[in-house]
Amino acid sequence: MENVAFYGGGSICELGPADDVAFFFDCVRQLADAQDIENHDDITDRLFKRYLRKEELDEASKFMNTMSYAFARTAASEWIGSSGKKSDTLDGTGTLYDVFSEYFRQFSFAVESAQLFEKSWNIYQPVRIVSSDRAQFFNDKTRLLSDYDQLVESDPPFWLR
Repeated sequence: MENVAFYGGGSICELGPADDVAFFFDCVRQLADAQDIENHDDITDRLFKRYLRKEELDEASKFMNTMSYAFARTAASEWIGSSGKKSDTLDGTGTLYDVFSEYFRQFSFAVESAQLFEKSWNIYQPVRIVSSDRAQFFNDKTRLLSDYDQLVESDPPFWLR
């Protein structure tokens, strides 16, 4: 299975297998729905399938912080075993935050990296998910943002193809 990472400001923030990251976003969507978090569809779609624009970073960071608290209050066994999700990297013990805490840390690092790169070089390199496998990374790194913008709802993200 291909590994993926958050990529922002030139930093590659490793997450792990693409299937686990897709499952993470399933959890995010369902918990955000359950908590009636407004506009979460836009943020999750932008991060899951596309990229974050510079003006979306603060809102996305607040959203991910909110989700980290929701994950910390949710038993992993409610999701990992009951959903049929099996993975070498997801064991289902503790809370969902225990399972996915590194994702939240890596997201924060990618956002910080994008902001620092923009501040230092006056060039914004957006936060997005890319393949972290060497052969595919170069293609993802150089992919035009317009390619992401052309994705429609039924299209899978590039990192899941």
